[in-house]
Amino acid sequence: MRENCGGMMWRIVAVGGVSASIAALWKCQKQDATYCSSMQTGVEAIENSPYRASDATNLSTMPSPYLEAIAQSRKLICRSMIEQGIPGAVVCVTVDGNKVWSEGIGYADIENDVTCSSQTVMRIASISKCLTAVAVMQLWEDGLLDLDAPVQSYVPLFPYKTFDGKEVKITCRKLLCHTAGVRHYKKASDIESNKEEFHNDEYFIKEHYASVSESLKLFSNDDLLYAPGTKFYYTTHGWTLLSAVIEGVSGMPFLDYLQKFILSPLHMDGTGPEKNNPLLYNRARYYNRNSSGMLENTPYVDLSYKWAGGGLYSRASDLCKLGGALLLSYQSRADTIVPSIRTHLAKKETHVSVGAVIQGEKPFFLKPETVKFMWSQIVHDADFSTDPQLGYGLGWVVQREGALVKGGTVRPFCVGHTGAAVGASSVLVILPSQHLQHNNSQLAMDEHFVCSEGAVSVSDGLCNRQSSSPHGVVVAVLFNLQGVRGTYSLGSQIAMLFDKR
Repeated sequence: MRENCGGMMWRIVAVGGVSASIAALWKCQKQDATYCSSMQTGVEAIENSPYRASDATNLSTMPSPYLEAIAQSRKLICRSMIEQGIPGAVVCVTVDGNKVWSEGIGYADIENDVTCSSQTVMRIASISKCLTAVAVMQLWEDGLLDLDAPVQSYVPLFPYKTFDGKEVKITCRKLLCHTAGVRHYKKASDIESNKEEFHNDEYFIKEHYASVSESLKLFSNDDLLYAPGTKFYYTTHGWTLLSAVIEGVSGMPFLDYLQKFILSPLHMDGTGPEKNNPLLYNRARYYNRNSSGMLENTPYVDLSYKWAGGGLYSRASDLCKLGGALLLSYQSRADTIVPSIRTHLAKKETHVSVGAVIQGEKPFFLKPETVKFMWSQIVHDADFSTDPQLGYGLGWVVQREGALVKGGTVRPFCVGHTGAAVGASSVLVILPSQHLQHNNSQLAMDEHFVCSEGAVSVSDGLCNRQSSSPHGVVVAVLFNLQGVRGTYSLGSQIAMLFDKR
Protein backbone atom coordinates (compact mmCIF):
# COMPACT_ATOMS: atom_id res chain seq x y z
CA MET A 1 0.00 0.00 0.00
CA ARG A 2 2.74 2.46 0.96
CA GLU A 3 4.75 1.90 -2.22
CA ASN A 4 1.71 2.22 -4.47
CA CYS A 5 0.53 5.29 -2.64
CA GLY A 6 3.93 6.94 -2.92
CA GLY A 7 4.25 6.17 -6.61
CA MET A 8 0.75 7.47 -7.36
CA MET A 9 1.35 10.64 -5.43
CA TRP A 10 4.54 11.54 -7.24
CA ARG A 11 3.16 10.71 -10.67
CA ILE A 12 0.19 12.99 -10.14
CA VAL A 13 2.51 15.71 -8.92
CA ALA A 14 4.49 15.21 -12.09
CA VAL A 15 1.62 15.68 -14.52
CA GLY A 16 -1.02 17.72 -12.81
CA GLY A 17 0.49 20.68 -11.01
CA VAL A 18 0.12 21.82 -7.45
CA SER A 19 -3.65 21.42 -7.12
CA ALA A 20 -3.51 17.81 -8.26
CA SER A 21 -0.64 17.10 -5.91
CA ILE A 22 -2.68 18.33 -2.96
CA ALA A 23 -5.58 16.10 -3.97
CA ALA A 24 -3.27 13.12 -4.33
CA LEU A 25 -1.69 13.89 -1.00
CA TRP A 26 -5.08 13.84 0.70
CA LYS A 27 -5.99 10.54 -0.97
CA CYS A 28 -2.69 8.99 0.05
CA GLN A 29 -3.15 10.21 3.60
CA LYS A 30 -6.48 8.43 3.87
CA GLN A 31 -5.00 5.20 2.47
CA ASP A 32 -1.82 5.17 4.51
CA ALA A 33 -0.82 7.29 7.49
CA THR A 34 2.81 7.14 6.39
CA TYR A 35 2.08 8.72 3.01
CA CYS A 36 5.22 10.85 3.12
CA SER A 37 8.01 10.33 5.59
CA SER A 38 8.89 14.01 5.37
CA MET A 39 5.87 14.73 7.55
CA GLN A 40 7.25 12.56 10.34
CA THR A 41 10.37 12.60 12.46
CA GLY A 42 12.82 9.93 13.50
CA VAL A 43 14.70 7.08 11.83
CA GLU A 44 11.72 4.84 11.00
CA ALA A 45 9.87 7.56 9.14
CA ILE A 46 12.85 8.33 6.92
CA GLU A 47 13.93 4.73 6.34
CA ASN A 48 10.39 3.68 5.30
CA SER A 49 9.92 6.46 2.78
CA PRO A 50 8.65 5.19 -0.61
CA TYR A 51 10.74 7.90 -2.30
CA ARG A 52 14.00 7.07 -0.59
CA ALA A 53 16.78 5.69 -2.81
CA SER A 54 18.34 2.35 -1.89
CA ASP A 55 21.81 3.92 -1.71
CA ALA A 56 20.84 6.72 0.66
CA THR A 57 22.72 7.33 3.90
CA ASN A 58 22.43 4.46 6.40
CA LEU A 59 20.70 6.17 9.29
CA SER A 60 21.03 3.20 11.63
CA THR A 61 24.69 4.15 12.16
CA MET A 62 24.11 7.88 12.24
CA PRO A 63 24.85 9.75 15.48
CA SER A 64 21.58 10.89 17.04
CA PRO A 65 22.28 14.66 16.79
CA TYR A 66 21.85 14.43 13.00
CA LEU A 67 18.58 12.50 12.90
CA GLU A 68 16.31 15.41 13.70
CA ALA A 69 18.19 17.65 11.27
CA ILE A 70 17.76 15.09 8.49
CA ALA A 71 14.06 14.63 9.28
CA GLN A 72 13.40 18.37 9.31
CA SER A 73 15.44 18.92 6.16
CA ARG A 74 13.56 16.18 4.30
CA LYS A 75 10.36 17.86 5.40
CA LEU A 76 11.54 21.17 3.91
CA ILE A 77 12.53 19.53 0.62
CA CYS A 78 9.37 17.43 0.37
CA ARG A 79 7.23 20.47 1.11
CA SER A 80 8.92 22.43 -1.66
CA MET A 81 8.51 19.48 -4.06
CA ILE A 82 4.82 19.20 -3.27
CA GLU A 83 4.16 22.93 -3.48
CA GLN A 84 5.97 23.34 -6.80
CA GLY A 85 5.35 19.90 -8.30
CA ILE A 86 9.03 18.99 -8.58
CA PRO A 87 9.67 15.49 -9.98
CA GLY A 88 13.01 14.74 -8.32
CA ALA A 89 15.75 16.01 -6.03
CA VAL A 90 19.21 15.00 -4.86
CA VAL A 91 20.66 16.30 -1.62
CA CYS A 92 24.01 15.99 0.12
CA VAL A 93 25.09 17.48 3.45
CA THR A 94 28.53 17.39 5.02
CA VAL A 95 29.40 18.47 8.54
CA ASP A 96 33.04 19.14 9.44
CA GLY A 97 34.08 17.40 6.22
CA ASN A 98 32.00 14.28 6.88
CA LYS A 99 29.14 13.22 4.65
CA VAL A 100 26.20 12.84 7.04
CA TRP A 101 23.29 12.78 4.58
CA SER A 102 23.14 11.83 0.90
CA GLU A 103 19.87 10.92 -0.76
CA GLY A 104 17.74 10.97 -3.88
CA ILE A 105 14.05 11.84 -3.57
CA GLY A 106 11.38 11.41 -6.22
CA TYR A 107 11.97 10.71 -9.90
CA ALA A 108 14.98 11.21 -12.15
CA ASP A 109 12.98 9.96 -15.13
CA ILE A 110 9.22 9.77 -14.84
CA GLU A 111 8.54 8.10 -18.19
CA ASN A 112 10.89 5.20 -17.48
CA ASP A 113 10.10 4.93 -13.76
CA VAL A 114 13.65 5.75 -12.63
CA THR A 115 13.97 7.19 -9.13
CA CYS A 116 16.66 9.62 -8.04
CA SER A 117 19.64 8.29 -6.14
CA SER A 118 22.61 9.96 -4.50
CA GLN A 119 24.51 9.30 -7.75
CA THR A 120 22.01 11.13 -9.98
CA VAL A 121 23.63 13.93 -11.97
CA MET A 122 21.88 17.10 -13.07
CA ARG A 123 22.70 20.45 -14.61
CA ILE A 124 24.05 22.85 -11.99
CA ALA A 125 23.56 25.97 -14.11
CA SER A 126 25.13 29.08 -12.51
CA ILE A 127 26.91 27.13 -9.79
CA SER A 128 29.34 26.58 -12.67
CA LYS A 129 30.42 30.16 -11.97
CA CYS A 130 31.78 29.09 -8.59
CA LEU A 131 34.20 26.64 -10.18
CA THR A 132 35.26 29.23 -12.76
CA ALA A 133 35.85 31.75 -9.97
CA VAL A 134 38.13 29.25 -8.23
CA ALA A 135 40.10 28.81 -11.46
CA VAL A 136 40.56 32.57 -11.81
CA MET A 137 41.64 32.90 -8.18
CA GLN A 138 44.17 30.08 -8.56
CA LEU A 139 45.86 32.00 -11.37
CA TRP A 140 45.60 35.29 -9.46
CA GLU A 141 47.18 34.03 -6.24
CA ASP A 142 50.07 32.57 -8.23
CA GLY A 143 50.76 35.93 -9.85
CA LEU A 144 49.77 34.84 -13.34
CA LEU A 145 46.72 37.08 -13.65
CA ASP A 146 46.02 40.69 -12.75
CA LEU A 147 42.38 41.17 -11.74
CA ASP A 148 42.52 44.85 -12.71
CA ALA A 149 44.23 44.54 -16.09
CA PRO A 150 42.11 44.97 -19.24
CA VAL A 151 40.81 41.59 -20.39
CA GLN A 152 42.39 42.30 -23.77
CA SER A 153 45.75 41.69 -22.08
CA TYR A 154 44.78 38.00 -22.07
CA VAL A 155 42.17 37.89 -24.85
CA PRO A 156 43.49 40.13 -27.64
CA LEU A 157 40.63 39.24 -29.97
CA PHE A 158 38.02 40.74 -27.64
CA PRO A 159 37.29 44.30 -28.82
CA TYR A 160 37.88 47.34 -26.65
CA LYS A 161 34.63 48.96 -25.53
CA THR A 162 33.24 52.45 -25.22
CA PHE A 163 30.30 53.80 -23.25
CA ASP A 164 28.75 57.20 -23.90
CA GLY A 165 31.55 57.87 -26.35
CA LYS A 166 34.36 57.19 -23.87
CA GLU A 167 36.68 54.19 -23.85
CA VAL A 168 36.12 51.99 -20.78
CA LYS A 169 38.02 49.11 -19.23
CA ILE A 170 36.61 45.62 -18.63
CA THR A 171 38.57 43.70 -15.99
CA CYS A 172 38.38 40.24 -14.42
CA ARG A 173 37.45 41.79 -11.08
CA LYS A 174 34.41 43.47 -12.60
CA LEU A 175 33.44 40.33 -14.53
CA LEU A 176 33.66 38.21 -11.38
CA CYS A 177 31.20 40.45 -9.52
CA HIS A 178 28.91 41.22 -12.50
CA THR A 179 29.74 44.92 -12.75
CA ALA A 180 31.50 44.91 -16.13
CA GLY A 181 28.43 45.99 -18.11
CA VAL A 182 28.48 42.85 -20.29
CA ARG A 183 24.99 41.75 -21.23
CA HIS A 184 23.18 38.61 -20.08
CA TYR A 185 20.66 37.11 -22.50
CA LYS A 186 19.10 40.46 -23.46
CA LYS A 187 20.85 42.90 -25.77
CA ALA A 188 20.97 46.60 -24.98
CA SER A 189 18.03 47.20 -27.32
CA ASP A 190 15.88 44.76 -25.31
CA ILE A 191 16.98 45.71 -21.81
CA GLU A 192 13.75 47.52 -20.96
CA SER A 193 11.51 44.68 -22.13
CA ASN A 194 9.49 42.68 -19.61
CA LYS A 195 10.36 39.34 -21.19
CA GLU A 196 10.69 36.64 -18.52
CA GLU A 197 14.07 35.01 -17.98
CA PHE A 198 13.26 31.68 -19.63
CA HIS A 199 11.60 33.39 -22.60
CA ASN A 200 14.93 34.66 -23.88
CA ASP A 201 15.96 32.86 -27.06
CA GLU A 202 19.59 32.40 -26.01
CA TYR A 203 18.53 30.03 -23.25
CA PHE A 204 17.57 27.57 -25.96
CA ILE A 205 20.55 27.64 -28.31
CA LYS A 206 20.88 24.32 -30.16
CA GLU A 207 24.07 24.98 -32.12
CA HIS A 208 27.33 23.55 -30.84
CA TYR A 209 30.24 25.93 -30.23
CA ALA A 210 33.54 24.17 -30.75
CA SER A 211 35.60 26.59 -28.67
CA VAL A 212 35.42 29.45 -26.21
CA SER A 213 36.56 31.76 -29.00
CA GLU A 214 33.52 30.76 -31.02
CA SER A 215 31.26 31.40 -28.03
CA LEU A 216 32.62 34.93 -27.64
CA LYS A 217 31.19 35.82 -31.03
CA LEU A 218 27.69 35.67 -29.51
CA PHE A 219 28.21 38.93 -27.65
CA SER A 220 31.71 40.34 -28.24
CA ASN A 221 30.50 43.01 -30.67
CA ASP A 222 27.45 44.03 -28.63
CA ASP A 223 27.23 47.30 -26.75
CA LEU A 224 27.79 47.37 -23.01
CA LEU A 225 24.66 47.87 -20.95
CA TYR A 226 26.38 50.11 -18.39
CA ALA A 227 29.76 51.68 -17.81
CA PRO A 228 31.97 49.09 -16.05
CA GLY A 229 31.99 49.50 -12.29
CA THR A 230 28.79 51.57 -12.10
CA LYS A 231 26.07 48.96 -11.73
CA PHE A 232 25.48 45.31 -10.85
CA TYR A 233 23.94 43.44 -13.77
CA TYR A 234 23.95 39.65 -13.66
CA THR A 235 25.58 38.12 -16.72
CA THR A 236 26.44 34.63 -17.88
CA HIS A 237 28.18 35.76 -21.07
CA GLY A 238 30.68 37.65 -18.91
CA TRP A 239 31.84 34.31 -17.57
CA THR A 240 32.49 33.01 -21.07
CA LEU A 241 34.88 35.96 -21.36
CA LEU A 242 36.48 34.89 -18.05
CA SER A 243 36.99 31.38 -19.45
CA ALA A 244 38.76 32.97 -22.43
CA VAL A 245 41.02 34.79 -19.95
CA ILE A 246 41.81 31.48 -18.24
CA GLU A 247 42.73 30.00 -21.60
CA GLY A 248 44.91 32.99 -22.46
CA VAL A 249 46.79 32.83 -19.16
CA SER A 250 47.16 29.05 -18.87
CA GLY A 251 47.59 28.18 -22.54
CA MET A 252 45.05 25.38 -22.05
CA PRO A 253 41.46 24.92 -23.22
CA PHE A 254 39.14 25.98 -20.40
CA LEU A 255 37.59 22.54 -19.89
CA ASP A 256 41.05 20.95 -19.74
CA TYR A 257 42.16 23.46 -17.12
CA LEU A 258 39.01 22.82 -15.08
CA GLN A 259 39.58 19.07 -15.21
CA LYS A 260 43.28 19.19 -14.37
CA PHE A 261 43.36 21.80 -11.61
CA ILE A 262 39.95 21.48 -9.94
CA LEU A 263 37.86 18.42 -10.82
CA SER A 264 40.58 15.75 -10.81
CA PRO A 265 42.40 16.96 -7.68
CA LEU A 266 39.13 17.07 -5.73
CA HIS A 267 37.98 13.75 -7.21
CA MET A 268 34.81 15.36 -8.55
CA ASP A 269 34.25 12.40 -10.85
CA GLY A 270 30.58 13.17 -11.38
CA THR A 271 31.14 16.70 -12.71
CA GLY A 272 31.82 17.95 -16.22
CA PRO A 273 30.46 19.78 -19.28
CA GLU A 274 26.84 18.85 -19.99
CA LYS A 275 27.00 17.40 -23.51
CA ASN A 276 24.11 15.64 -25.18
CA ASN A 277 25.83 12.99 -27.30
CA PRO A 278 28.14 11.16 -24.86
CA LEU A 279 26.56 8.58 -22.59
CA LEU A 280 26.31 10.01 -19.09
CA TYR A 281 25.25 7.44 -16.53
CA ASN A 282 22.73 8.47 -13.89
CA ARG A 283 21.76 11.60 -15.83
CA ALA A 284 18.30 12.85 -14.89
CA ARG A 285 15.68 13.91 -17.40
CA TYR A 286 14.85 17.62 -17.34
CA TYR A 287 11.35 19.01 -16.94
CA ASN A 288 9.33 22.19 -17.18
CA ARG A 289 5.72 23.15 -16.56
CA ASN A 290 3.77 24.68 -19.41
CA SER A 291 1.28 27.53 -19.14
CA SER A 292 -1.38 25.06 -17.97
CA GLY A 293 0.83 23.73 -15.20
CA MET A 294 1.33 20.39 -16.94
CA LEU A 295 4.73 18.75 -16.74
CA GLU A 296 6.64 18.36 -20.00
CA ASN A 297 10.13 17.48 -21.18
CA THR A 298 12.32 20.47 -21.87
CA PRO A 299 13.57 21.01 -25.44
CA TYR A 300 17.06 20.04 -26.53
CA VAL A 301 19.69 22.67 -25.79
CA ASP A 302 23.45 22.81 -26.34
CA LEU A 303 25.30 24.46 -23.46
CA SER A 304 28.70 24.74 -25.17
CA TYR A 305 28.30 28.51 -25.48
CA LYS A 306 28.42 28.93 -21.70
CA TRP A 307 30.46 26.17 -20.04
CA ALA A 308 32.00 28.58 -17.53
CA GLY A 309 28.84 30.41 -16.53
CA GLY A 310 26.16 27.73 -16.67
CA GLY A 311 27.09 24.66 -18.66
CA LEU A 312 28.24 22.03 -16.16
CA TYR A 313 26.54 19.01 -14.61
CA SER A 314 27.38 17.52 -11.23
CA ARG A 315 26.38 15.29 -8.36
CA ALA A 316 25.32 16.89 -5.10
CA SER A 317 28.14 15.02 -3.34
CA ASP A 318 30.70 16.49 -5.75
CA LEU A 319 29.56 20.01 -4.94
CA CYS A 320 30.04 19.21 -1.26
CA LYS A 321 33.63 18.16 -2.04
CA LEU A 322 34.23 21.57 -3.59
CA GLY A 323 32.61 23.30 -0.63
CA GLY A 324 34.63 21.28 1.85
CA ALA A 325 37.93 22.02 0.13
CA LEU A 326 37.23 25.76 0.08
CA LEU A 327 36.01 25.75 3.68
CA LEU A 328 39.21 24.02 4.77
CA SER A 329 41.30 26.61 2.94
CA TYR A 330 39.22 29.46 4.39
CA GLN A 331 39.93 28.27 7.93
CA SER A 332 43.61 27.43 7.48
CA ARG A 333 46.59 29.28 8.88
CA ALA A 334 47.89 32.44 7.25
CA ASP A 335 51.23 30.80 6.42
CA THR A 336 49.65 28.11 4.26
CA ILE A 337 51.68 27.19 1.19
CA VAL A 338 49.82 25.93 -1.86
CA PRO A 339 51.18 24.14 -4.96
CA SER A 340 52.21 26.52 -7.72
CA ILE A 341 49.92 26.55 -10.75
CA ARG A 342 52.77 28.27 -12.58
CA THR A 343 55.06 25.30 -11.88
CA HIS A 344 52.52 22.75 -13.02
CA LEU A 345 51.82 24.68 -16.22
CA ALA A 346 55.54 24.92 -16.97
CA LYS A 347 56.08 21.19 -16.40
CA LYS A 348 52.98 20.31 -18.46
CA GLU A 349 52.11 17.62 -15.93
CA THR A 350 49.01 15.57 -16.62
CA HIS A 351 48.02 15.14 -12.96
CA VAL A 352 47.92 17.60 -10.11
CA SER A 353 47.44 16.70 -6.44
CA VAL A 354 45.73 19.17 -4.16
CA GLY A 355 48.02 19.66 -1.22
CA ALA A 356 49.25 22.84 0.29
CA VAL A 357 51.48 21.75 3.16
CA ILE A 358 52.20 23.34 6.52
CA GLN A 359 55.21 21.63 8.14
CA GLY A 360 54.56 18.56 6.01
CA GLU A 361 51.22 17.97 7.66
CA LYS A 362 48.08 19.79 6.47
CA PRO A 363 46.84 19.86 2.86
CA PHE A 364 44.80 22.77 1.47
CA PHE A 365 43.35 23.93 -1.84
CA LEU A 366 43.76 27.72 -1.96
CA LYS A 367 45.48 30.17 0.32
CA PRO A 368 43.19 31.35 3.14
CA GLU A 369 43.53 35.00 2.15
CA THR A 370 42.45 34.08 -1.40
CA VAL A 371 39.25 32.43 -0.21
CA LYS A 372 38.52 35.28 2.20
CA PHE A 373 38.98 37.75 -0.65
CA MET A 374 36.74 35.71 -2.93
CA TRP A 375 34.05 35.52 -0.23
CA SER A 376 34.10 39.23 0.65
CA GLN A 377 31.05 41.27 -0.28
CA ILE A 378 31.88 43.59 -3.16
CA VAL A 379 28.36 44.32 -4.38
CA HIS A 380 25.70 44.93 -1.74
CA ASP A 381 23.14 47.26 -3.24
CA ALA A 382 19.52 46.92 -4.34
CA ASP A 383 20.58 45.99 -7.87
CA PHE A 384 21.65 42.63 -6.46
CA SER A 385 19.13 42.02 -3.68
CA THR A 386 16.61 43.85 -1.54
CA ASP A 387 17.97 41.85 1.39
CA PRO A 388 20.55 44.14 3.06
CA GLN A 389 22.59 41.18 4.29
CA LEU A 390 23.01 39.55 0.89
CA GLY A 391 25.70 40.68 -1.49
CA TYR A 392 27.96 39.31 -4.20
CA GLY A 393 31.65 38.59 -3.95
CA LEU A 394 33.90 37.14 -6.65
CA GLY A 395 31.64 34.50 -8.13
CA TRP A 396 29.79 33.79 -4.88
CA VAL A 397 26.69 35.05 -3.11
CA VAL A 398 27.79 36.30 0.32
CA GLN A 399 25.51 36.63 3.35
CA ARG A 400 26.92 38.88 6.07
CA GLU A 401 26.30 38.01 9.69
CA GLY A 402 23.66 40.33 10.99
CA ALA A 403 20.07 40.99 11.89
CA LEU A 404 17.71 38.65 13.63
CA VAL A 405 15.34 36.48 11.67
CA LYS A 406 12.02 35.05 12.82
CA GLY A 407 12.44 33.31 16.14
CA GLY A 408 15.31 35.51 17.28
CA THR A 409 18.07 33.67 15.42
CA VAL A 410 21.03 35.71 14.19
CA ARG A 411 21.68 35.13 10.51
CA PRO A 412 25.25 33.82 10.23
CA PHE A 413 27.93 34.47 7.66
CA CYS A 414 27.64 32.01 4.78
CA VAL A 415 28.33 31.81 1.07
CA GLY A 416 26.84 29.95 -1.84
CA HIS A 417 25.17 30.16 -5.21
CA THR A 418 22.00 29.11 -6.95
CA GLY A 419 21.49 27.80 -10.46
CA ALA A 420 18.63 28.09 -12.95
CA ALA A 421 18.95 26.09 -16.17
CA VAL A 422 16.63 24.73 -18.80
CA GLY A 423 14.99 21.88 -16.88
CA ALA A 424 17.01 22.17 -13.67
CA SER A 425 17.49 24.23 -10.50
CA SER A 426 20.21 23.98 -7.87
CA VAL A 427 21.75 25.47 -4.74
CA LEU A 428 25.09 25.21 -2.93
CA VAL A 429 25.54 26.72 0.55
CA ILE A 430 28.69 26.78 2.69
CA LEU A 431 28.21 27.69 6.35
CA PRO A 432 31.46 28.01 8.33
CA SER A 433 31.03 26.70 11.85
CA GLN A 434 29.49 29.21 14.24
CA HIS A 435 29.61 27.17 17.41
CA LEU A 436 30.25 23.52 16.56
CA GLN A 437 32.55 21.57 18.81
CA HIS A 438 34.63 19.46 16.45
CA ASN A 439 34.46 15.86 17.64
CA ASN A 440 35.38 13.26 15.06
CA SER A 441 34.73 10.42 17.52
CA GLN A 442 30.99 11.02 17.21
CA LEU A 443 30.93 10.81 13.43
CA ALA A 444 29.82 7.69 11.63
CA MET A 445 32.01 8.36 8.59
CA ASP A 446 35.42 9.88 8.10
CA GLU A 447 35.52 11.39 4.63
CA HIS A 448 37.61 14.54 4.67
CA PHE A 449 37.59 16.59 1.52
CA VAL A 450 41.33 16.99 1.19
CA CYS A 451 43.99 15.18 -0.79
CA SER A 452 47.76 15.12 -0.58
CA GLU A 453 50.68 12.81 -1.10
CA GLY A 454 51.32 10.54 1.82
CA ALA A 455 47.70 10.45 2.95
CA VAL A 456 46.87 7.70 5.41
CA SER A 457 43.94 6.17 3.51
CA VAL A 458 41.54 6.87 0.71
CA SER A 459 37.74 6.56 0.85
CA ASP A 460 35.33 7.75 -1.86
CA GLY A 461 38.23 9.50 -3.55
CA LEU A 462 38.98 11.55 -0.44
CA CYS A 463 42.13 11.46 1.66
CA ASN A 464 41.41 10.88 5.33
CA ARG A 465 43.47 12.93 7.75
CA GLN A 466 42.07 13.55 11.18
CA SER A 467 44.08 16.75 11.62
CA SER A 468 42.88 18.35 8.39
CA SER A 469 39.11 18.66 8.37
CA PRO A 470 37.02 21.77 7.76
CA HIS A 471 34.67 23.10 10.41
CA GLY A 472 31.19 23.84 9.17
CA VAL A 473 28.29 22.67 7.03
CA VAL A 474 28.06 22.29 3.25
CA VAL A 475 24.68 21.72 1.58
CA ALA A 476 23.97 20.92 -2.07
CA VAL A 477 20.50 20.30 -3.50
CA LEU A 478 19.70 19.59 -7.17
CA PHE A 479 16.23 19.56 -8.77
CA ASN A 480 15.26 18.40 -12.26
CA LEU A 481 12.63 21.10 -12.74
CA GLN A 482 13.09 24.50 -14.32
CA GLY A 483 12.31 27.61 -12.30
CA VAL A 484 12.20 26.21 -8.75
CA ARG A 485 11.68 29.08 -6.31
CA GLY A 486 13.31 29.66 -2.93
CA THR A 487 16.37 27.47 -3.45
CA TYR A 488 18.84 29.70 -1.60
CA SER A 489 16.52 30.01 1.37
CA LEU A 490 16.04 26.24 1.36
CA GLY A 491 19.77 25.54 1.32
CA SER A 492 20.42 28.07 4.08
CA GLN A 493 17.69 26.64 6.30
CA ILE A 494 19.09 23.13 5.90
CA ALA A 495 22.61 24.32 6.71
CA MET A 496 21.43 26.00 9.90
CA LEU A 497 19.55 22.88 10.99
CA PHE A 498 22.78 20.87 10.85
CA ASP A 499 24.80 23.65 12.41
CA LYS A 500 22.52 23.52 15.46
CA ARG A 501 22.54 19.75 15.80
